[in-house]
Amino acid sequence: MKNMGEILKASGASYSSVVKTTIMYVVLHAVYMEFLLLKDVMISGNNSILVRAG
Repeated sequence: MKNMGEILKASGASYSSVVKTTIMYVVLHAVYMEFLLLKDVMISGNNSILVRAG
């Protein structure tokens, strides 16, 4: 957590600027399919969206 605090501090923020959200990707999958064209995008289980270059 100290490292995260240092990153926040370097960017002029603090822990009071952090917001936690939970998104149910299974529910939103159809939206991602329509708007992100998932043939070039992969949604991982760790709340990341990976976009293939090119």
